[in-house]
Amino acid sequence: MADITSKKKAIKVLYKSCSSIITERTQEIHRLVEGSGSLDSKVVFIAYMPTDIEEEEGATFYGKTGTVFQEILSSIDLKLEEIYITELIKYKPYKVNERTGRIIKRDVTEDEKKFFLEYILKELEIIKPDFVVPLGQDVLRIFMEDEHIMLEQTRGKLLTKDFGNSKYRLLPMHDPNDKNQTIEKDIEVIRTLWDHMNRDERHAQEVEKKKYNIAPKKKQMTKSEGKASQKDQKKILEDNRIKVIIVNGSTGYTDDPTAEVIHRISHVLAELNTNIIRLDLANEYNIKHFLEEVATADGVILATTVTWFGIGGRMQLFLDDCYAFGNQAIFGRCYLMGVVISKQMYERDAYHHMIRSWEILGGIEGTHLCASIKNVVTFETDKALGLSVDKKAEEFYRIINQKRTPLPSSIRSNKIYIEVEQSHINPVSDNEVEIINHKPSTLIPNYDAYMEKQKKDIEDISELFKKKINKNTEEASLNEPERFMTSFTKKEQDLSASIQWIIDDHPSKNFNMVFTSGQLRCRYGELPENNVYINLEYDILRKILNGKLTIQRAFMTGMVKAKGDFTLLYKLDQMFTLDET
Repeated sequence: MADITSKKKAIKVLYKSCSSIITERTQEIHRLVEGSGSLDSKVVFIAYMPTDIEEEEGATFYGKTGTVFQEILSSIDLKLEEIYITELIKYKPYKVNERTGRIIKRDVTEDEKKFFLEYILKELEIIKPDFVVPLGQDVLRIFMEDEHIMLEQTRGKLLTKDFGNSKYRLLPMHDPNDKNQTIEKDIEVIRTLWDHMNRDERHAQEVEKKKYNIAPKKKQMTKSEGKASQKDQKKILEDNRIKVIIVNGSTGYTDDPTAEVIHRISHVLAELNTNIIRLDLANEYNIKHFLEEVATADGVILATTVTWFGIGGRMQLFLDDCYAFGNQAIFGRCYLMGVVISKQMYERDAYHHMIRSWEILGGIEGTHLCASIKNVVTFETDKALGLSVDKKAEEFYRIINQKRTPLPSSIRSNKIYIEVEQSHINPVSDNEVEIINHKPSTLIPNYDAYMEKQKKDIEDISELFKKKINKNTEEASLNEPERFMTSFTKKEQDLSASIQWIIDDHPSKNFNMVFTSGQLRCRYGELPENNVYINLEYDILRKILNGKLTIQRAFMTGMVKAKGDFTLLYKLDQMFTLDET
């Protein structure tokens, strides 16, 4: 549910950004037709541009076209609300006839095609579909960036297209608005799409089964071991085996590449006769049992997926529990392999957070595997990628087996121990624990330096608050025009214009701004002619002056009404430094 909410917010922000840029570029008002349907859909259908009635209703495939499209989807028991459909060109292009003054249709320009391609890619980044279905030849050519590709030659065939780090699988199809085509051909394409989707699902299920059926190979015994009894041989093998715990904090979705990485690492370690214990954070787990296993483990693999930023809620809560209920002694001999796979970016940032957390717990850094992989299908198309994962697993095994001494770390060597209440877990039963509070007697190394730093930090914080209070006091004594005058940055040196601010609920507070050659004059009153007129209430003005609301945001959300030169209006936020108070 949280993922759906974040996707909705991201889509809303995307369309608002698109609308504001179009208004600024064209100085015209266009009603954008937004995408609709399931934000969790594995397939996105892209139409070319809205018809007149679709633009009027604000919905793609409205009316008769929607009925035809639903009939096509029904061939595989899909409904419109179960898929996501959007327009490539978000509005119906128009122009004004200079002779008659009437609004008439026009062709889409090349600039518009490039502009909207950029936004459709951003939309796909949010939805993250497994398949993209271009509807019609125009969409196919723009998306494939090929003016010569023919729909009839590619219809129903699986194509791929790379955009930077993103790779999309395409299955072209006719536009349901095309009256020259019969729906039988499109039903064939939809069924082909259904076959590909089911094939992905079956592959995911096979991968999932393999995860839990890893049998370690038998280790070659020495001559001395061969002389021992069968029971002793088994004990010797068990004692010599390296023990690794895999903590899976990935999303759990079938298209999550982290799952495939974990599977490959598990397979390599199993072949090296490693004792593997797995913990899936998506399921219920007992932190006490995990800590008991860590006490005898040689290494821990923390694996997570970065969907937008950070290490994910599950992994963060897990590390919090380790800190709350564990102690440094049990982590002191454990090497970490951090696995962070990003479907967007920030995999390095996430890993740095993870290794800092592990070292604070008392663990040792072994190695890491950070990568940006959009989809699990990448492993099928790029065999070298899978081989790199295998080599990383072998490297981790060697580090543990050789008991490599870690390089000095500031987090591990420069700790300051203080006397604090700590919680000690006293096991009562398998499902219950008793928490006992006690105060261990600990010393503070370099106590004088520690206290000196504490004193300096307090002084710095006090000075910061004093400056903040003085700044607020000074600003409180200034009226509205003076506040704008003192925060003017003079970035627009050649600007000559005037703006009239009209305060609807306090007309006596009306004031004007006059920009002349990089200088600003701002005073109460009204001028007869201005480049921009801004209407707002006094409370909104105070929020703008206090840095809690930007002028552009206030305008886009309807809190501010304006007319005149919008370009000048959009520049205002960059011309003033209004810090939040």
